[in-house]
Amino acid sequence: MSTMETSPAEPETGPETEAEPETWPEAETEPETEPGANGATVIAAKRPVRVWDVIVTIILIVLGIALALVLAVLGSLVVFVSDSCSDSCNIDQLTAGVYVAVLLPGVLILASSVWAIVRIVRRKVGFWVILLGAAAAILGWMLGAAIAATAVPGFTFS
Repeated sequence: MSTMETSPAEPETGPETEAEPETWPEAETEPETEPGANGATVIAAKRPVRVWDVIVTIILIVLGIALALVLAVLGSLVVFVSDSCSDSCNIDQLTAGVYVAVLLPGVLILASSVWAIVRIVRRKVGFWVILLGAAAAILGWMLGAAIAATAVPGFTFS
C-alpha cells in the first residue's frame, strides 16, 4: 500500500470525515463543586472509597449495638443499689440514674453509628467514630450508676 491509501479496517479521518469522540457516562455529569473564597467555585476531587474502613465500620457498628444491649441490661441492674435503702433514699435520683444507665449508652451508640455512616458516605474515615461512641457509652453507663449510687446515703462499692 502506498502512503496515500488507507486500509478498509481503518476508519477515514481527515478534514472531510472527523471521527466522533466517544462519550462516557462519567464525562456527561458535572463535576462536584464547592463554594470557595470570594464566591469562586472550586472543583472538589472525589476521595477514593476505603473498603477496609467500610468493612471495619460495619463490624464495629454491629459490635456497638451488642454493647448497647449489654449496657442496657446492666443498667437495669443498677436498681439493686437500692437494696440497702431505708426512708432516707432519694428515689427520684435513683430512678434518674437507672434511666441514664439504661438509655444513654444506646443513644450514644446510635448517634455515633449515624455519624460514622455519614462520614463513610462522604468518603472519610469513620471507624474511629464508633470506637469513640463505645467509650462514651461505657462512660454514660458509669454516669448513670454513679447517679443512682449517690441516691443511697452511705453507699460504698465494697
